Amino acid sequence: MFSKEDPDMARPEMRPNTHGKMSFSPRESGGFEASWYYRDAHGNRKRMKASGRTKSRAREELEFKWETRDLSDADSEVTGSTTIEELGQLWLKSLRGRAPGTMAAYRNRIRISISPFIGDKKIRDVTPGYIEAHLRRIADGNDTRTITYKKSAARTIPTGGLSAERTARIVLHGMFDHAVSFNALPSGINPVGKDKRQAERKAKRSKVRAMTRAEYFELVRRIEAWQAAQPSGPPRGVHLRPAIDVMLGTGVRSGELLAIRWEDVRLEEDIPFILVSGTIAQNEEGKWHRQDWTKGDRFQVAKIQPIALPPHVVDLLEKRRANLDGHAEGLIFKSQVGGLVLTSNFRRSWRQARQYDNRTGDDFAWVKPKSLRKSTATMIKRSSGLEAAAEQLRHSSSAVTREYYVEEELVMVDNRAVFDDIFAQGGK
Repeated sequence: MFSKEDPDMARPEMRPNTHGKMSFSPRESGGFEASWYYRDAHGNRKRMKASGRTKSRAREELEFKWETRDLSDADSEVTGSTTIEELGQLWLKSLRGRAPGTMAAYRNRIRISISPFIGDKKIRDVTPGYIEAHLRRIADGNDTRTITYKKSAARTIPTGGLSAERTARIVLHGMFDHAVSFNALPSGINPVGKDKRQAERKAKRSKVRAMTRAEYFELVRRIEAWQAAQPSGPPRGVHLRPAIDVMLGTGVRSGELLAIRWEDVRLEEDIPFILVSGTIAQNEEGKWHRQDWTKGDRFQVAKIQPIALPPHVVDLLEKRRANLDGHAEGLIFKSQVGGLVLTSNFRRSWRQARQYDNRTGDDFAWVKPKSLRKSTATMIKRSSGLEAAAEQLRHSSSAVTREYYVEEELVMVDNRAVFDDIFAQGGK
């Protein structure tokens, strides 16, 4: 016989997130109540109960309640009752070490494509099918939203498309990973599936198009005509004309161009060059500033690579410096009040100028600042090879350069010499 104190006879203690035996009791109003005791994630003993018209129904209700219970703490940051919109803000606050541009892209995607449509949904009710349906809606790109910025006129913008869907998927996956870390999802599984639309995006992507010599001169003519047509007031778009030559001759991005300082330029060297050491970006407070690293890499300062300047660009910069009467310091391209030239303002002037005085029938809608970077890569690839083009654009892989920046070139098949003998015999 075992004594009551014998440990072998003691009832084993329930482990966290397990329950005991189910029991039933009749209800005064009719039907039955099923219940059991359980321990939560912290080992606290609690009781769970559910009711039904019959014992079988009460059992099913209790089992369903157990399977769909909220595993998170009632006072935790994220619980099953957290909405998708709230989860998005909590996830953004949790991110560390991300570039401001990346943070801005995530924040905008939540604001434009996620919160307005599914922001009120509680995360415990989210299923993989629900997420995929919304991502498909984003990919279709049929939704629009009207925005008003400061004193500008209201503008209707698309909230979707395949690129937007890709970013939204990345954002939602990160958000629900954050929820999983708090045990806030009943299944404990992230409902955001893998990206299955890579082939679809590639099929719909426009082919890379570089500017021809004639198109470059047409762009120059339009810019100069647009600037000359200014009726009064300060000259407009004064940076556009030199900017396109510096961008074409170096392959820099527009934000990097506007961040170049005179101290980054070495015109007196045997081989004149520039150092691309920053870009124009927004910080987490939304303020524009010169960021001391380029796209996506804050540690890039340690691996800055000089870019040699073509003679035309050297002459252009020397003349620009000479006009400053010895005060060549700070940014090369400044606003009228001596501050930053914002990329948004630069692109607005670009759009107005490229459409001006159209004589060729092409409105140049496809000609964007990035078109110059593609033109740089295409010219270098055709003369010096793909690796040289990738180095010029400072890409980590030449595959990126080939896929997104180099215009496909038709290569002629020329085996004419093979047929010389037979055709010569046949001609006798």
